Amino acid sequence: MSTHRGPLLVIAAIGTLLVGFALTVDYPRRAGAFWSDAATYYTMAHSLAFDGDLRFERADVERVFQEFRNGPSGIFLKKGRELDLTLTTQIPFLVSVGPLTQDLYFAKAFIYSLAAAPFVRLFGTNGMLLLHALLLTAVLTAGYFFLAAKNANGVALAFTLTFFFASVAPAYFVWLTPELFNLCLVFLGAFFWLYKERAEDPPWPLSGLTSDLIAAAIWGTVTYSKPNNIFLIVPFLVLLMWRRQWMRTIRVGAVFSLFLGGLFLATLFTAGDMNYQGGERKTFSGTYPYQRSDLTFENTGLSKRTDVIYTHQPWDIVLHDIYLFHIGRFSGMAIYFFPAAAALIMFLLSRNKALDQWLVFGVATFGGLLLVTWSPTNYFGGSGTLGNRYFMNLFPLYFFLLGAISRPLLPLFASWAAASLFVTSILAGPFEAGRRPGEHATTGAFKWLPPELSLINDLPTNSDPRKFRQKFDEGYLGYFLDNNSWGRERRSPGGLGFHVRGGSTAEMVVRTNVELTQIVVRVTNVAGKPNHVRVCVPGGCEARDIAPGDKEIIELPAGKPFPYEDFGHRSYCYLVTIETETGAVPLLQGRAQKDWRYLGAFVHIEPKPYPGL
Repeated sequence: MSTHRGPLLVIAAIGTLLVGFALTVDYPRRAGAFWSDAATYYTMAHSLAFDGDLRFERADVERVFQEFRNGPSGIFLKKGRELDLTLTTQIPFLVSVGPLTQDLYFAKAFIYSLAAAPFVRLFGTNGMLLLHALLLTAVLTAGYFFLAAKNANGVALAFTLTFFFASVAPAYFVWLTPELFNLCLVFLGAFFWLYKERAEDPPWPLSGLTSDLIAAAIWGTVTYSKPNNIFLIVPFLVLLMWRRQWMRTIRVGAVFSLFLGGLFLATLFTAGDMNYQGGERKTFSGTYPYQRSDLTFENTGLSKRTDVIYTHQPWDIVLHDIYLFHIGRFSGMAIYFFPAAAALIMFLLSRNKALDQWLVFGVATFGGLLLVTWSPTNYFGGSGTLGNRYFMNLFPLYFFLLGAISRPLLPLFASWAAASLFVTSILAGPFEAGRRPGEHATTGAFKWLPPELSLINDLPTNSDPRKFRQKFDEGYLGYFLDNNSWGRERRSPGGLGFHVRGGSTAEMVVRTNVELTQIVVRVTNVAGKPNHVRVCVPGGCEARDIAPGDKEIIELPAGKPFPYEDFGHRSYCYLVTIETETGAVPLLQGRAQKDWRYLGAFVHIEPKPYPGL
């Protein structure tokens, strides 16, 4: 162990910093409000810590308002059901058909909040961050030892730190959601499974049947938290069967099933439904049950059932999704998790590949394809996400594609170069990034990347209502992808359109119910001086020099649209960019003007034929 003293001191120092931050940050003040699904997990962790149950009650509302003035905004709740068990032929086979009760329960998996509850009891909300700090430190330690089994200590440490800190993953440290928790469990399960495949003389409990059973227990737990992880166990069992270790295979499968099934049974016996996201389920924002005596589950909230999931996706869109899954502007794996892409390339180029590496490669690849085909319009986690939060469950697997590293400098440099371009702005301000998850992708190098139009209704920029599904009189929906416009507004003369910032390029999406033959763009120069304006649509580009106050009509072939399909309804998306050379601030042009914006052009778009809405 003395040979590892230096690297372990580095990891210990990082762990100390993480623990110090976790215990001292004023989380409610820094966060300001909940984002993503944090309200549910926060409230559930406090309920388990202080009430010892999973019921949502008046006391839970009071606790949340003590720290967050907007309350548990975004919380998911469901009605309980009396136990009357029966067997069916459909998953999950064992269900309760008893009547609904008036008790309310949290409609998310409880295991993350349960793990955080002891720390919350001791340290309050900061206890959830303390759990993150301890888990991440354990992962860094395990990752170092895994790589050190085949590499020099310095190389092992550098690659371990780079793999995690040159990705978007650390930003989730301040998210009160299971993303980082799941990542750590997937990683630790893989470590207990695979460390003995690399180390020459692994110590107990990292060797033999013991390590396999620990791995199975961890993966059973994380599969309950995120059911997509059920396929993690497949390569594990395949490797054991390949080696004809039949009894070991049965034991590993039994432990995995015991932990997975036990947690779902706990959900069934607690709330009367094994599916924590099924049944009579709602999400709440602004007003909440028990907030006042007149507010109930029935007269507040928005129904959010997930018993039926749309999984059909035409293959023409699937092929685009696979491409965008890797390099998309808002979710691309190679953009937000470049070390995973580097590890994949290193594995594919390596000469000596072990069977376990091929199996890990297979399940990681299958997991990505499953996300694209199973959640075709939301394979990355919806509008409240940084990068692809669903990929956080697959990200750790790529670490275990690494073996002996012969040329470490190039992948290390490439990973940090990619991080400097794409994730440093997120990591430098994780709280701001959490509150405004699409903001980082509205400028800089992100504008070089294709937007995920197959996810148009769930892009992170949609968190700003001015940018999302704006209805225009000309029969189309407009989506604005950056901050170089201010959304829909009416101007006289000019009609209903939008302004474009001076000296910038604005991107917006025209979404219609029919394919277009032509897109007519009417551009008014509002810069107060001659302006050069360039307009691009899928069918081509055209530039005009426009005199002050003049309007130009630019007629362009619509070109090939990007098809969008949701619940069987197909529509068509056209990416439109408008570039202005200069602009002016009306406030500085005269006493009667109050507009402070730097305006370059006013744009009015007419799709042809008229698409309707």
